Amino acid sequence: MSLEVTFKSVCAAIKKQGKDDPKLIETVDYLLGIALICSPVVLGPAAVALLPSLAVKNELIKIGKGLFEKLTKKKDEDYLLRHETMSTAYGLLVFTSFFDALDSKLPESLRKELKVLDKDKPFLIKEASGKALSKRNELSPCEAHDSPIATHAIMFPHPTETLAEQCARQSKLWKRMAQSFVELVQRLAFWDAVDEKKKASLLAGLDKLDEEAAKRFEAQYFELARKFEDFAVWANLQAHKGTKALIGELSEYVKLHAKLSAASAKVIDIGFTKLRETVLSIPETLRVSQATEMAESLSRHYQARINDPIIEDKEADEDGKPKLSFPKVSEAFVPQAFRVLRQAGSSRRLEEESTWSGLPRRNDLGAFLLSYLSSPYSTEAPLLILGHPGSGKSLLTTILSAQLTSKQFTAIRVPLREVNADADIVTQIEDSIRRITGVSLDSWIKLSALFKNCPPVVILDGYDELLQASGQVFASYVKDAQRFQEREAEQGRPLRIIVTSRVTLIDKATVPVGATIIKLLEFDTYQRECWSRIWNKSNTGYFRDAEIEPFSLPTEEERGAEKILNLAEQPLLLLMLALYDSQGNQLRNSRGLDRTKLYDSLLRRFVIRERSKEKGFSDSKAKEREKVLSIEMQRLGVAALGMYNRRKVHILSPELDDDLSFFRLEREITTRPGKALSQADLLLGSFFFVHKSKARHTSGAEDNHEEMAAFEFLHNTFGEFLTADFILRRAVAQVLALRAAESNEALRAVLDKMMGTADGFERDWFASLVYTPLFTRPVVMEMIREWIPHVLKDNQISEGEFIETLEKIVLNQIKRILNKREMPQIMRRETAQEG
Repeated sequence: MSLEVTFKSVCAAIKKQGKDDPKLIETVDYLLGIALICSPVVLGPAAVALLPSLAVKNELIKIGKGLFEKLTKKKDEDYLLRHETMSTAYGLLVFTSFFDALDSKLPESLRKELKVLDKDKPFLIKEASGKALSKRNELSPCEAHDSPIATHAIMFPHPTETLAEQCARQSKLWKRMAQSFVELVQRLAFWDAVDEKKKASLLAGLDKLDEEAAKRFEAQYFELARKFEDFAVWANLQAHKGTKALIGELSEYVKLHAKLSAASAKVIDIGFTKLRETVLSIPETLRVSQATEMAESLSRHYQARINDPIIEDKEADEDGKPKLSFPKVSEAFVPQAFRVLRQAGSSRRLEEESTWSGLPRRNDLGAFLLSYLSSPYSTEAPLLILGHPGSGKSLLTTILSAQLTSKQFTAIRVPLREVNADADIVTQIEDSIRRITGVSLDSWIKLSALFKNCPPVVILDGYDELLQASGQVFASYVKDAQRFQEREAEQGRPLRIIVTSRVTLIDKATVPVGATIIKLLEFDTYQRECWSRIWNKSNTGYFRDAEIEPFSLPTEEERGAEKILNLAEQPLLLLMLALYDSQGNQLRNSRGLDRTKLYDSLLRRFVIRERSKEKGFSDSKAKEREKVLSIEMQRLGVAALGMYNRRKVHILSPELDDDLSFFRLEREITTRPGKALSQADLLLGSFFFVHKSKARHTSGAEDNHEEMAAFEFLHNTFGEFLTADFILRRAVAQVLALRAAESNEALRAVLDKMMGTADGFERDWFASLVYTPLFTRPVVMEMIREWIPHVLKDNQISEGEFIETLEKIVLNQIKRILNKREMPQIMRRETAQEG
C-alpha cells in the first residue's frame, strides 16, 4: 500500500467502494469541486457554479461526516486493505477538517451574496472568468481532479510524529486553501460594489481558517482512533489533553499500551514483561491465519532462550566454594534508552554523533517498537537498530522475538553471524528456521502465504557481523531487505523487517530514504542501579558465603570514578564490572580502570581459574604461574586472530589446531588411554567466555564417527581485545628485538638479517598483519589505541621510542616490496597457493 495519498486518490477510493451508490459518487464529485474552489490561481465556470451551494449552512460538515462514516463502516478482512482504508480515511479528514472550518467561519453576509449568485450565475461566471483572465496572463479554467489542492500529497502519520507535528505539517496546506478561497471571493463581481468597511468585516470572518481547521482535524483524528484501534496505538495521542477520555472508551489493548508508554518514564519494563502483557491483549480485528506448528516451534525456542542465564557458567560446583549465580535473560534485560529518526536523505551520516545529539532521549522502547510494528510503515522499509559494541542489540532481539510472538506477531530471528553471507535474504531466513525447528522449508513463498493478516517480524541481527564474517562490504543489504518487503507486499504477503548493526559500521550500508532508525543509548544512573539490584538479588548467597559486599558502582564524586562509570554505560561492560568485583570487591579498590584493562583482568582471572584445576599449578612459584598465564593469553590470542584473519566470528577445531601449531603454542599432552583432547579443546573447551557448538559426522564405521567443533566468543569484543593484544605484543616484541640488536655490536649479524632480508622479522609478526587490513575492524584499532599504554609500560619502553622504531620497521618493509619486490615467505607462499 502507498503511505502517500491525495484528495484525488481519496475520492477515487471512496467511489470504488461505493460504485453502486450514485448519491455517494455525486457527493464525492461535489467535494472535488470544493477542492477546486480552494485551489490557488484557479477560477472558472466550474468553480463559480459551486459557490452558491456554500450558502447552505452546515452542508459541508454534513457531507464530510457522511463520507467518513461510509468509508469507515466497512470492516476489511485483509491486513493490507485495512491499512489502505485507514490511509484513505486519514486523507479525507485532512481535507474535510478544512471544509468544516470554512463552513463554520463563513460570514452570514457572504452566504447571502453567494445565494444571489444562483440567480445571476451565467452572467457572473462570464464576468468572473473575464476578470480572472485579465489579471492573470494565460490563466485557463482547471478541472477539479487536476487542481493543485486535489493532487497535493499527504503522508500518513509516522509513529515518530506527534499530533501537534501533524497539524503543523497540514497547516501549510490549510493556509494555502484559505488564501485561495479569499482570492476567489475578491474576484467575484459583487466585490467591487462592496465598501471597504464591509470588505474588512467579510475578511475578518475568514481569518485564521487554518487554526480552526486544526481544531476540527484533532476532533476527527480521535474519531479515526475510535474506528481503528490499531491506528490509536501508533497515532501518538499519549501527550494530548483529550487522550485520557478517548482511551477510556477503547479496548484493554489500547489502555495497556498507553499505560506502558506513560509508565516508561518512571518504571523500567524489565525483560519486556509488560510489553508481553500488552501484546497478548491485542484484539483479533482481522481473521488471523498462521502456520501454527511452525509458529509454536519458533515460540518454544525463543522462550527457552530468554530463560537461559545471561552467561553460561561452566565451572563445576565445588563443595564449600561460593559460586556466582547468573540471572535469566528475561530477569536481567533492562531496556535501553534510545533516539529515533527517519532517514531523510543519503547525506545523513548515521555514524556521527552530531546526527543524533539534537534528538530527545526516549525511555519507552517497548511501547515504541509495538507502535511501529503495528503501523503500515513497518511493512514498507526495514527498521534499523544501531548501537555500540556491548550496547545489548542481540539481547534486545532475543527478548523481542520471545515477547512479541503471539497470534498477532510471528518473530523469525536470524543471527547473521550464523548464516551464509553470500546467500540471499530468503535463503538466510529459511536456513535459520531450519536450524531452530529442524524442519526444511519447501520455499519461503509457501510459508509466508500461511501468515495471512499476520505479517512475520524478520529480525536480521548483526549486519556488522555479516561484514566481519565475510570481509565483504554488503552495501546493498538493507536496500535488498526493503526490495524484499516491496515484492512480498505486491504479492499480498507483507512482512516486517528489523536489522541491527553497530553504529561504527552502518556507513557501509545504503540506508533507504524514509527508513526508521533507532540508536540505542548508554545506560543512565537509574538503569545502572536497576541492573545492579537484579545482579545483587541473584547473588545474595554468594556475597554472604564469599564474605564480600554486594556489587556497587562508585559515585561521581569518588576519585577515579569517571572511567568506571563510563564503562558501566554499556550493558555488557556493566556485567564485566560485576564479575570483576565478585572477587574480593576488586572494583572498589580500582583506579584508572579502562575497557581494555577490564577485559585483560577478567580473561586472566578465568585463565587462572581453569589452570588452577590442574595439579601443581597453584603450588608453583609466582613467576612460573605468570609465565603460564602469559602463554595461555597468547594462545587465546591465536584463537581470536584466527577468526580475525579468516574474517569469521568463529573458528573450527582443526583450524585452531593448525594455528596453534603455526605459532608454536601447542600445549604438551600427557599420553593417556583413550582419545586425546585436541589442542582446541584444551584451550577453549570449557573457557568461560567461549561458546562451543558441535556437528557430528556419522558416515562409515562407528569408530570413524567424528565431531567437528566450532568456537566463538560470547561477544565480539572479547575476540577484538585478544586480537588487539596479540598484534600489539607481536609488534612490541619486534621493536624490542630491533632496539636490542641496534644497541649491541655483538648482535650485528642479527641486525643485518632483520633489516637486510625479507624474512628478517618473526613470522608471528607477519601473520598478524598480512591477511586482514586493520581498518576492516574499527574496534580492534580502538582497542590497540586504548591498550598500548599498558603494554608499553609493562615492557618499559616509551611511546616515542616504540613509534620511532616501529616506523623504521614498516618503512624498511615497504621499500623492500616497492623497490626490490621482495616479500616475506609467508606472503610468497600464500600468493603461490592462490595462483
